[in-house]
Amino acid sequence: MSTENKLLVFHIQRFVLHDGPGIRTTVFLKGCPLRCKWCHNPEGLEAYPELGYIESRCVLCQKCVEICPVKAIEIWEEGVSINRKDCSVCFKCVNICPSKALEIIGEYKTPEEIIHEVMNDVEFYEESGGGLTISGGEPLAQSKELLELLKKAKENNLHICLDTTGYRDWEVFENILDYVDVVLYDIKQLDDILHKELTGVSNQLILQNLKRCVKKNIEVLVRIPIIQGQNFNKVESELPKYLKHLIGLGIKRFELIPYHKFGEQKYHMMGKDYSIYIEPVNIETLSRVAHEMCDNYEVFIKISDPIVT
Repeated sequence: MSTENKLLVFHIQRFVLHDGPGIRTTVFLKGCPLRCKWCHNPEGLEAYPELGYIESRCVLCQKCVEICPVKAIEIWEEGVSINRKDCSVCFKCVNICPSKALEIIGEYKTPEEIIHEVMNDVEFYEESGGGLTISGGEPLAQSKELLELLKKAKENNLHICLDTTGYRDWEVFENILDYVDVVLYDIKQLDDILHKELTGVSNQLILQNLKRCVKKNIEVLVRIPIIQGQNFNKVESELPKYLKHLIGLGIKRFELIPYHKFGEQKYHMMGKDYSIYIEPVNIETLSRVAHEMCDNYEVFIKISDPIVT
């Protein structure tokens, strides 16, 4: 099967209320150059289809063991064990699994196929001021195919939000922005050394592109994950400095996203270790900081529900 001119999608979620204005459909694209220690979408990291295993569905029938051509699957008393280094991702096990405990994470879709699915809810977009949100992973990693998708979305008069880390060459990013109404810009850490430690990449390009977005006069909502013990240690003293710096760059709209580890089961599904400790965020402290900043500066600050996807 040819994958040319197709986007690798790992989820399409309908009736979304937290990824931009109104009722939206969010398309999650697979593949990301960052490796955030707290990533809540580990199934969106790799730029290729993967095997997912949902333990609660497994009936231990052993059909997957029998059909695996490289003997990468075994069954123990504790359950199914998948040697992902040996797995050839042929997905024969997925096709034979009677309980749908094994599934393919990532499907190649044409822009036309995606738009057809998104347009099923166009009445809701029109009534609520909603539309299409592109998320990930990192959508800009599939920039060529993404551009074609956005062009077709605009042909259908869809309002478009782009949820991005901004980690892409500006020339490519700017071409994408011509078809975007709102950028949901993820800023994870302002200190470059800490950013590298927490995400695996420098934040210099990310911050440069944020400044360029502001100059381009496109609507930007900066999203800040609040991860106690990771990108913040003392929220009450650190967050105001963080926000003041971004306000100085011309940012007026913010979303603060407290983190909880409800996505831990996704790591098990992908055969990955969930090795970090996430301290609970004090929502009262977060609210107090947000109110003080709104009172002292002409900014909008929203506190979202915790990251649970």
